[in-house]
Amino acid sequence: WSQTDIPMDTDPNIVVGDSSYYDVQNIVTHEVGHWLLLEDLYQKPAGDQTMFGYGSKGELKKRSLESGDLAGLQAIYSGPTAP
Repeated sequence: WSQTDIPMDTDPNIVVGDSSYYDVQNIVTHEVGHWLLLEDLYQKPAGDQTMFGYGSKGELKKRSLESGDLAGLQAIYSGPTAP
């Protein structure tokens, strides 16, 4: 087993469900992706992936892993395949 700590700032601009603030679940899901060894993505086609390197206030679409994020995890953690 492994564990990690994700320090949370007391910044009042990080909340849940308010479009004028950054969504904490959106941010934490992205940060947990780093703990799982996923890297930030910056190519425009990856804009809907959780690991896209930029976020915006009110954004909720990165609260769960998307197909590219899951493919990255499978590439990192899948065992060797039989010949």
